[in-house]
Amino acid sequence: QALGGEVPCLFVAQVAMALVGSRFAAARMEVMAAAMASWLLAPGAFATDVPATPKQVETIAGAFWEFTDKFDCWGHDLLTMPVKIWGQEGSIADREKCAQACLDHPSCVSFNFPSPTFPGTKPEHKYDPQVCYLKSTRMHSTKLGLSCEKGFDSEIWTYYSLIGDQVWKRQATGLIDERWPYESQVQLSSELDRRIEWAGGMRWLTTQGDDCYGERVTSVDLEASATPQAQLDACAERCRAEQDCISFTLPQVEEGSTWDSSANGPFACELKKGTAKKLEDLSRCESPTGPWKHYTMVDAWYVHRDHYHMYVRKPLPPRVWEGDAGSACADLKGKGQWVKELHNVDAELLETRRLSGEAVAEEGEETVKEVKCCLWTALRCATDAMSSCKPVSTFPVGCEGICSSAKAKCECYTEELIPEDDCCTSCEVDCGGGEPSCFPAGCAGPQKMCSSRLGKGSACTCHAPPPDVAVGWNPKTRKWEIEAS
Repeated sequence: QALGGEVPCLFVAQVAMALVGSRFAAARMEVMAAAMASWLLAPGAFATDVPATPKQVETIAGAFWEFTDKFDCWGHDLLTMPVKIWGQEGSIADREKCAQACLDHPSCVSFNFPSPTFPGTKPEHKYDPQVCYLKSTRMHSTKLGLSCEKGFDSEIWTYYSLIGDQVWKRQATGLIDERWPYESQVQLSSELDRRIEWAGGMRWLTTQGDDCYGERVTSVDLEASATPQAQLDACAERCRAEQDCISFTLPQVEEGSTWDSSANGPFACELKKGTAKKLEDLSRCESPTGPWKHYTMVDAWYVHRDHYHMYVRKPLPPRVWEGDAGSACADLKGKGQWVKELHNVDAELLETRRLSGEAVAEEGEETVKEVKCCLWTALRCATDAMSSCKPVSTFPVGCEGICSSAKAKCECYTEELIPEDDCCTSCEVDCGGGEPSCFPAGCAGPQKMCSSRLGKGSACTCHAPPPDVAVGWNPKTRKWEIEAS
């Protein structure tokens, strides 16, 4: 091939003829030489697009990407594109198409690509499609200190993570799309809406009765001397802290009377778990009478439809913020602390904490190695996004305050509105003090976000400016200047 395809074959034939000295042998070798030349020159016999293993940082479609060989991040797929296996003719062009498609999607931050060994030798890979997967929020970058919680070594995939000036905005956008704060499926008919109560800072659908839907998780003993609201909040907060809990049944005691333990059992609320396609089913009670009231979680911050269209709990955030509320842009250092969820912490979230720089002891108690500033954060707010926000989810987990807060941006919004004059459905807030940009035009600004039926208030996501020069970002040229290693 290096000498021009057919030349080596003819040379071999000539040598053979000289050695053998036979017209029969010569004729046979000429046939063999012609066959070899035909094979070598056939389309696809040797790929004309045989690239080397990519460098750690590659420029693709005009953007910088960090490459990880033999690795993949599971889930959070946006879309797929059919491609050639890396090393085949056309694979460089296909990689370019995948990168460009990712850049064209507002929440895409990474994509995988079939490695030269695709589809591998393992039986479970037999049906893997030969495509690139575009992904949101799933990044794996040693340059930025990011890793997906469901990352794994893979013989058939390589991984590319975007490392440009839109990384954190894209991460925040992906977070909004995937989890926070509202999902249109978690909505009620007007009849069910009349049965809504707020307890423990959450929205619940109520049903009077006994023998209600769900499987028992645990019971919470109640203080008979406590007020009914305190008893209700205690059960609601405990249900929120249990990853599996979707509802609870609360004993009802009429004013001036006492609880009959011999007839009704212990004075305690019972926490339940379960899934259903309809909220009406989750809140159904077989017996409409009795001294009980059933509360079903319908707050969109904590429940959603999964890919089977079943109502389920969202994974609990690994820590809960206990402290002051403030502006979405506020630096919260010293104004509160992240407190570990006490009940039934999900293993995936423990892994997320580990990858985010937190140590997890053998008995399950974790300690923060150091408090870091946040690259992005999601906050739950009331109607005033400049004074009522508390963080709900952050990266790195356990961080406090947005990095370079004076240069950060926050996007606040509300869905499923409760009509109100002059309120804003969305606002982009410049944490440096610039004028906010809100919709609809002429609304009162981020201090008056519209209320929501789904979460009683608004939500904000904030993202830091791009990573600093410590990892190769040039703020003057607004480009990455990283020497590939």
